Amino acid sequence: MLRTLVLIFCCLCVAIVLSEVAGGLLLWQRGFLTAHHVKEIRLILTNESAAEEVETNVAKTAPLPSLQEVTQARAVKILDLERRESELATLKNMANENASGLDLEQESFRTQRKTFEADLAKLERQVTDAGTEQARGVLLALAPKDAVEKLMQLSAEEDVVLLKGMPEKSIAKILKEFRGTPDQIERSRKVFEAISRAAPTSSLLSDAKKNFSTGNDEPAN
Repeated sequence: MLRTLVLIFCCLCVAIVLSEVAGGLLLWQRGFLTAHHVKEIRLILTNESAAEEVETNVAKTAPLPSLQEVTQARAVKILDLERRESELATLKNMANENASGLDLEQESFRTQRKTFEADLAKLERQVTDAGTEQARGVLLALAPKDAVEKLMQLSAEEDVVLLKGMPEKSIAKILKEFRGTPDQIERSRKVFEAISRAAPTSSLLSDAKKNFSTGNDEPAN
């Protein structure tokens, strides 16, 4: 049994080999078994890409570019560079225009800020002047002695501001009352000196100064 199987297997192998030889001879006789076909069969059997070889052969056999083609390619690159330079110049101009616009906006903002600050300062002066006038009116309505008490609660500079806007007679009456205490006497001296430096001393203020000098010699009550 085993010998029979071996015999059958050997016969099959011999038959296959003979068939391949007969096929090869037939292809050779018909001109299909050439070196090119054998090479292609080998490439297929070895899993190599015939396309790579074809591309290599095409690259080897491809003609070199002509002078005109090289010139055209160079011209295209030059035009592309010029186009990019033009785009960059346009972007630069846009950036410069935006910067100029920003400078104008900042200048306008600074102008508006200065105007606002000037208006605010004017408003503050108006409010201060209104308050000063009101305080001055209160002092004029008080008796000179009471007015001195109110002025002693303020600084010498504030006293000068309030007194300078009053009539000279009222200033003289109030200054005459600055002789109750050493602090009042010192305050009257500072206020009178400040007023006299700011404007020519009138006759009434001169009389008041004489009264201060006379009053300073009297003992304080």
